[in-house]
Amino acid sequence: MRFYKPAEMASIVWNPAENKALAEFKREKDQFVFDTDDHRVIDTLTNMGYPSDADAQVKSYDAMSIQDLRAMAKEREVKFTPSTKKRELVSALLDKDEERQ
Repeated sequence: MRFYKPAEMASIVWNPAENKALAEFKREKDQFVFDTDDHRVIDTLTNMGYPSDADAQVKSYDAMSIQDLRAMAKEREVKFTPSTKKRELVSALLDKDEERQ
């Protein structure tokens, strides 16, 4: 997952338990980014509020209608019922996206 460093946040996230950097954001074009597949690091950076590609995907799904989300879920073989709420569909689609990576 790719994370982005906002101007007001640190470019190095320190892990005091291991006394080393957990994440180091590097300049790429006009922004600082950090890529990881480590779920521990993903959870930590997410909880600290660092924006990620997942945030952009959530916004993209949030902009879709419930009908379009249902069509996409059916296409991707995500199980749902007629009473499944939009937020649940978005969550299920994000989980499916993560499985595909």
